[in-house]
Amino acid sequence: MTKILIVGCGSSGKRHLGNFLSLGVQDIGAVDTRPDRRAEVVERFGVKWAYGTVEEALKERWEGVVVCTPPAFHVPVAAAAVGHGAHVLTEKPLSHSLDGVEGLQRLVKERGVTFTTGYTYRFWPALSRFRDLVLEGAIGRVYSVRIIFSEYLPDWHPWEDYRSFYMASKELGGGALLDESHTLDFARWIFGEVAEVACINGRVSNLDISSDDLAEMVLRFESGAVGNIHMDILGRSYQKSMKAIGEKGNLRWDYYRNQVELYHGAERRWETFLFTDERNHMFLEEDRHFLKCIEGKATPKVDLEDGLQTLHCLLAARESAQTGRFVAVRKAEGVTG
Repeated sequence: MTKILIVGCGSSGKRHLGNFLSLGVQDIGAVDTRPDRRAEVVERFGVKWAYGTVEEALKERWEGVVVCTPPAFHVPVAAAAVGHGAHVLTEKPLSHSLDGVEGLQRLVKERGVTFTTGYTYRFWPALSRFRDLVLEGAIGRVYSVRIIFSEYLPDWHPWEDYRSFYMASKELGGGALLDESHTLDFARWIFGEVAEVACINGRVSNLDISSDDLAEMVLRFESGAVGNIHMDILGRSYQKSMKAIGEKGNLRWDYYRNQVELYHGAERRWETFLFTDERNHMFLEEDRHFLKCIEGKATPKVDLEDGLQTLHCLLAARESAQTGRFVAVRKAEGVTG
């Protein structure tokens, strides 16, 4: 039976715990520096092993380690796990910087383990349908893309003060640009690689945070398409949507309506694809996929180099915000797409 360690018992860590239990994993350990969280997961999920440090936990052998810490700790925790021969799934983004990433790549290669970056929207059925329609040529050549992610940070975790949440901390890797980088990941997945980016990024609201609360990006894709991505953690009316304009028609995706709409230009009509999946579907499928990767029955949908390529896009956006110019996106070696 596969033995899984969850590092970080906040909301994402607890979600993974519940999902792995539902998938039949019985041997689960958890790490958190907070005693109250350790006590909670033992009582709520029946966790067999609970540790205060990663070092203590890694004295045991684990087939898989899931990293659910703030982004600033993703790489060192993942490297420690890989060094002990474990397969790793780390929450997105891969990191908040490139520090330690090259060493992590070497370790993954040397130990022969799999590494998955947790961009869950690749497991969302409506987005998969959107991608299929693009690749099938339903709207022909894509000219323009518009993506919006907008949510209000104080509403995310109503059980705690948002100022104590890592998302409020620049030093821990919080903020709109990094946390909502799902947008850049699935933009790359659907429309191809980004050649260069321009970005305005910073804190514009009165939220009591040190991290950024808004990122406005203009992208030039290698295909020639032009994209605009808006990400914020200050919007009071939640939005998660995408629109694509092509030579034959348009495509629209709305997360909250859970639907995709295709406009057939020649026929001047809309076609609607409706979905009924609950939000946990994509998290559950990601965990199921990770178990298959551990068993050698699948390869990661978003491997280390793929996650690194999205990080390069994020860092180019950050540089653009500082310099006020378009910045070319660096290429990560071995990107699988």
